[in-house]
This record gives sequence, structure tokens and C-alpha cells, in this order.
Amino acid sequence: MFFLCCFVIRIQMNTFFYDPKNPPLGCKKIGYEHFSFCVPSTSASQIHLVLSDHQGTILKEVPLNLLNTEKKLWHVEVDAIPENCLYGFRLTTNKNSAHEVISTYVADPYSTTLSTPEIFTETPKRYHYTFSHLPTEEYFNWENDTPPAIPSNETIIYEVHVRSFTNHDSSRTSSPGTFSGFAEKIPHLIELGVTTVELLPIFEFNERDHPFYTLSDNRLCNYWGYAPVNFFCPSRRYSKYSESPSYAFKDFVKKLHKAGLEVILDVVFNHTGSEALTPFSTLDKVEYYITDPLGQHTNYSGCGNTFNSNSNLSIHLIINSLRYWINEFHVDGFRFDLASCLLRSTSGELVKNSPILDRISKDPIISKVKLIAEPWDAAGAYHLGFFSSTFERWSEWNGEYRDSVRAFLNGDKNAKERFATSFTGSPNIFKSPYNSINFVTCHDGFSLRDLVTYNEKHNADNGENNQDGSSANYSHNFGIEGPTDDIEIQVIRNRQIKNFMLTLMLSQGIPMILSGDEYGHSGNGNNNRWCHDSTLNYFLWSALEKSTELLDFMKKIISLRKDLRELFMEEVPKKFIWTEEDGQPANFTNPGLFLAVTIPLPDYCVTLAFNSSKEKKLFKIPEAEHKFPRLIKILDTEHGFFENRDTTLKTKEQTLSPHTIAVYKSVRESGM
Repeated sequence: MFFLCCFVIRIQMNTFFYDPKNPPLGCKKIGYEHFSFCVPSTSASQIHLVLSDHQGTILKEVPLNLLNTEKKLWHVEVDAIPENCLYGFRLTTNKNSAHEVISTYVADPYSTTLSTPEIFTETPKRYHYTFSHLPTEEYFNWENDTPPAIPSNETIIYEVHVRSFTNHDSSRTSSPGTFSGFAEKIPHLIELGVTTVELLPIFEFNERDHPFYTLSDNRLCNYWGYAPVNFFCPSRRYSKYSESPSYAFKDFVKKLHKAGLEVILDVVFNHTGSEALTPFSTLDKVEYYITDPLGQHTNYSGCGNTFNSNSNLSIHLIINSLRYWINEFHVDGFRFDLASCLLRSTSGELVKNSPILDRISKDPIISKVKLIAEPWDAAGAYHLGFFSSTFERWSEWNGEYRDSVRAFLNGDKNAKERFATSFTGSPNIFKSPYNSINFVTCHDGFSLRDLVTYNEKHNADNGENNQDGSSANYSHNFGIEGPTDDIEIQVIRNRQIKNFMLTLMLSQGIPMILSGDEYGHSGNGNNNRWCHDSTLNYFLWSALEKSTELLDFMKKIISLRKDLRELFMEEVPKKFIWTEEDGQPANFTNPGLFLAVTIPLPDYCVTLAFNSSKEKKLFKIPEAEHKFPRLIKILDTEHGFFENRDTTLKTKEQTLSPHTIAVYKSVRESGM
């Protein structure tokens, strides 16, 4: 296509030198129309390289040689291959007692250019997900791109799905649902004040791989992409220039870096897409998957299979994948989905000494970027605190923070102490507050709007009789299930959203925001929207334009966090003085729905008061240190930010409305 050629320039690659006795895995160009192909497999009795044209017509087959009987490496060099060929492998195996010869076509697991559909939910052709484009070197001008390297105490994460962010018509982007369309919305992210974009999975996947997908209405699909079929390829459907998704993603990262934004990838190494779509089971099921004694898949991931991340082949694959995304695409970090699966041995038992985690944590390239664990799996393993205490540089999604903040602010009298502990960075769990990724909402579960609108999940549209998704939501509908015209309930719900936002931004740790929460996006009570290519997931830019109050509040509290940077500097000593309504030290053995915390700092003192009850509270702010005699009110979630912050409050006795949080600052007489 002509317009593509204007942007992508393919250049002659330098000759690739390697040891023929130990060739690199995958396909490597070693000269003009001269390629090396190497794939490991213990299952195969023979492997053929298969070359085809772009319509999938077989042009040539070449047998691979068993190069290493111990490692089971199959290899061949082939000359005079036109660069517009596709390639794959045909494996011959003896799988049954009758020794019947079975041939199966599989993709190169190290392919960086997998052939896949170009349009979301497009019907795959017969060679898709099996054949790959030969590697070519594309000239890309990084223009001295350097990582923003945002310090942990300044990091504010924005979790977002690439397609969802701009696929709605109201986004008015030139290429909706793609990296290119996403980049057009960088000004929104800058204006909001976030520093780091965390993308839901972008590894190549097949969104049609869903049991309820139908050709008639495309009702449900594997929308979020937590079903990778390859660990090296950006999804072609997220690329405006479908012939070069790698180029599109590089351009995306470069633009975000120019704007000072980091890019973190949500990576899935705990399971894969179905066996029909991936090469792993055919090549070597025992090496790539954790199986039971009968050779059947185990399901610690909750998705039908569990990747064997601690086998030798898998370790090599994962390490090379992570390095590739850093070196080739300049990504700034990774969030490891269901990371407790990485603590499972090759037979499935949980272990403390995980070879793959040790390799990741010590790797000279990977260990330098941000590493975030989701510290649990779908089979009951729960390792909150383990990753960061065992391996340096790791942070973890703090599920305890999510639950305790939701519970206390939504009226659980018994959550007072848990809330206070979470607010101060969960020191009972982490060595540093910045090991904690604090979040109230994420892609899993209710959006922030739904958290204050529904008491129960409403997942019937997922086709599983409302059995899917968590039932432990710690949510509160304030009297009516779902949307309402009741003005009083609308007001209190909006205030509660602000309460959650404010608490998140002023807690110790790294805050993470779910995309869409800045305008109050609703999933209509669905807390497991993984299968919906619809407005349940799409960012609604038209709704953003109408929700100026919430958006403005979010911008201001992010700005406030930056203004109070001393509060979030680890090197600054801090003590947290928790008090009751009368200003006396908090009694955490007594249930309650009021708490205040005063935090003296070298240059000022901050006080927050939390009223989670239905009643108005009269409370006393405790005396700050003598050097901070002036007390100023910055904001409360009932009235918003106070414009005249120079006004000294005449009394330390303050009134707080129901379901309201207030922030005060004590300063020197000379000023703020």
C-alpha cells in the first residue's frame, strides 16, 4: 500500500553471524535471501519448514535436521527465499499406540511477525496464527528516545485497553481502536496528570477464541486479550498500518515518551490461547504446560491451561520475550498477570525459589525496568508481599488496599484499622510504600461509578448465568440498585466517587487509576467485562465532555499529590497520628466510621478527616507542632477545592458532612 511505504522503509539487514552448532531459536536472516530456522521439539519425529505465498499456497517444504539430540533442536539454513514468503513448520509425530503418523502445522514460537487478521473479529484465513512473515529490518528513527524513568514516588499509573480508549465514535480519531488513535489522545493524559500508561495485553491473540462467539451477531469475544498465542508480536488489529504492527507500536511508544509518559505492558505468562492456535502443545506439551499425571492440562490460571514457566524452554522463551520488548520497543516495565503461577514448579507445586523470577530479577536488562506482580492466581495461591520482599525492584498490586479502602469508605465499621494501615503504605506487608500499587478499581471488577451504584454484580450478558466475576465487591448502592433520578442519591454517589479518588491520591504508595473512572464510566453493573466489544468497555469521550466536575476534581487531586511531594518522598521521615472525633488517639479496637490522620513534615503538616457515616461529625484537629500554627482548609469532597487558601481557620473544631473527606494543611505564620 502506498501510504504505508511513506512511513515504513525496509532496509537490507546486516549479515547475521552465529554458531551453526548452537543456532538462535526462531528465524534469523543471515544474508541476502538466506535464513536460519531453528525450533526445539521433543515431540517431533521430523520437522519440515513450510514456505507459502501470502494466500497460503504452499511453495516449498524443506526438512530440518535434528541438530542436538539432548536439547532436541531442529535446524536448517535455506538460501534463495523471497522475502515476501510466509513460513511455518510441519511436525510429524507418532502420537498413538498404533504409531499412526500425524502431521500438524504450527507457528514459530519465536516469530516476531505472525500472520493474523487485520480487522477486529475478522474471520481468520487458514494460514493465520500458523504462518509468519520472514523477519525484515525496518528503519525506525527513534530520535534519541530515552525512557522517562519516572521515580516510584512520582509514578501515577493509568490502566487502559488500547482498543477501548478510542474505538467509540465520540473519540473522533483518525484510526479508532489502534495505537495511532490512542496517541492522538495523549493531551488528555497529560492534562489529567498521570505519568505511566499500563496497557492491557497487546500480545497477538485471537479475539474470536471464545465459546459464545457467534458469526450471526458477534455477541461475545475474547476482548481483553488475556489469551496470548505469541509472546513477541504486537496485535495486528491495534495497528493502523496492519502490515507493520511493530512499526506502529514503536511509533506509539516514541510519542508517549516524547510527552514524558511511560509505557508498561500487562504480560500473560501464566496461560496461553487454545491449543489449536498456539504451537506450544504440539512442539512440547510437557515443557510448555504444567500437566497432571495423565498428561492433561492443569488450570491454576482459571483459563483452561497453565503455562510451565519454570521449565528450561519456557524460561528461555520468557526471558527473550521480555528483553525483546525492552530492546526493540523501549517499553518501561511489565505487569505480570496472575504472577503466583510463576511460583509453580514444573509439576504445579508452589515453591519459594522460582527460577524464572530469579532470572527476571537478576537479568541485566529486564531488572532495570518497572516490574509489577499481580500476586495471586486462580487456584487459591496468594503471595501479597512475597515478590517485593524476595526480589528487588518489584511492586505488587495491593488487593488488601482495594478491599480495605472500599470497605471502610462504604460503611464497614470493622474496617477502620485495615483502612489506616493501607493508607500508610501497608507497612505490615511491604518494606517500602512503593512496593504497593494502590488501586480501588482495575479492569477486573466494578468501575468506580458502579462501585457506588450496585450492591450486586449484574453479569448475565456474559452468558454464564451471573456465575462469573467476584461476588466480594465491598460496594454500596446508597438505597437503589442501579441508576436513579433521585437527586440526593446522585449527589452522595458523586461525592463517594470523589472520596475514593482523593483517598487513592493521598495514600502512601503508587496510585493506579482505571481508564474511564475520571468521568464516571459505568459497565451497567457488570464486574467481568472481558468478553464485550461494546460501550461496556469503550471510553466514552462524549460522556467525558459532560462530566466536567468529576474530571476537574481528578485533575486537581493529582495536582495536589504533586504539590505535596514532600509527603511522598521516602527519605523524608513521617509519622501518622491517627485520632478520633475528640482529637484523642484512635482506638482501633472499637468499630467506627470516623478517622482523622495528621502527618507532620519538615515544611508543613497535613491532616485528613474521613467521615464514612451517614451522620454529620463534629471533630477536633489535634494540635500540630508549634512551628505550624496556621491551619488552612484545602478541600472537602462536599464543596470541592477552596479557592482562598490563605484564610486561616479560627478554630480546630470542624464539621464534616456525611460521606465526606476533608484535607487541611498547617503552615508557618509567614505563609503556605
